[in-house]
Amino acid sequence: MIASPLRGLRCLVVGLAVLAGSAGAQVVVEGARYDSSIALGGQPLLLNGVGVRKRLVFDIYVGGLYVTKRAARTEELVSQPGPKRVALRFLRDVEGELFVNSLHVGLKANHTDAELARWEKQIDTLTTTIKTIALARRGDTVYFDFTPQDGTRVSVNGVTRGPLIPGDDFYAAVLRVWLGETPADAGLKKGMLGG
Repeated sequence: MIASPLRGLRCLVVGLAVLAGSAGAQVVVEGARYDSSIALGGQPLLLNGVGVRKRLVFDIYVGGLYVTKRAARTEELVSQPGPKRVALRFLRDVEGELFVNSLHVGLKANHTDAELARWEKQIDTLTTTIKTIALARRGDTVYFDFTPQDGTRVSVNGVTRGPLIPGDDFYAAVLRVWLGETPADAGLKKGMLGG
């Protein structure tokens, strides 16, 4: 007997629903695993959503957003107090310079010149930090973490890169690269917003 494609889809949906209801559940996108909850800065965070960053026809990385309270709107997420994490899992090799250029384009697209001038020192520090990556390899994990006591921390495969960068407003600016009115990738934004 030939199985219906819809039957397989129903099984997948049921399987995902079971996973979502179980403790320690994970979301898997393009082979990248995201726990449904983590701890950061001594506080529990929930996975808000996961999406894929594409450039032309290529999948570049999977991005997941962790926050203290799930929300479906950008401003609710960026204005939430407490720790947050953007977790990127690279699906192909990406040069640090390309990553920096994408970050600058995203910051410029979502902020005024006055805002960018206010964050100039933090942007320079983040740029220098990302350039230390030189090459993000397929399978590498890059975290953009924020805690009120430390500010922004960038880590690659669990190793902190560069200095801590102060300012919750600056981390909100970085989040808008992915979640702003002009995001790096609309599909990635939709996924990170839980859609």
